[in-house]
Order: sequence, then structure tokens, then C-alpha cells
Amino acid sequence: MAPSAARRRGTWPQPERVARHDRGRTPQARVVHAIAHTLRARLDEQGLSLRQTTALTGVNRLAIVNLLSGISRPDVVTVSLLEDGLGVAVWLGAESPATAEC
Repeated sequence: MAPSAARRRGTWPQPERVARHDRGRTPQARVVHAIAHTLRARLDEQGLSLRQTTALTGVNRLAIVNLLSGISRPDVVTVSLLEDGLGVAVWLGAESPATAEC
């Protein structure tokens, strides 16, 4: 399912739907979907608004909105800024922000 169609249906980001609705999509699209889902969970866990997240991470609010809604795909710098600012990993399988390992 294309991100725009998923937004209209209200199914983005919900990883349990990826296997059912995203068949034939690239593995990279599924990775982006999982990052968006993880980011949303981290924001909910920390009770952060988009503006607070922007202040903590230095990532433009619209870039965060676009990632969460499936409009855009983040680059490595954006993922790293989000992880460092939030103090948690959003990359699949990571236990800590990537820069903690560098």
C-alpha cells in the first residue's frame, strides 16, 4: 500500500498491517514503516509533542510529521538526530542510539 493510501485509511504506521497490505513493497519501505512506528511509540512513551521533539532533536517538525505519516523516508542523519535527541534507538534492532556506539 502506498503511504498516501495508508494515510487516507488511517493505517500508517501500524506494522502488523505491513505483512498483509505491503506485499510486493520493497524491504526498504518496510524498514521505513517500522522506524516510523518505533518513533511514534517512543514519542508516546515519553509524552512528547512534535514541538518538544523538534526542540530536543533539531529535526524540523514537518520532517517528523512527514516521517510519521508516511510521506517521506528519513536519511541517516535524521534518524541519528532523532535517536540522540530522544536518547533512545528508533532503528530496527538497535538498543541504543547509533552515536553511542561510534
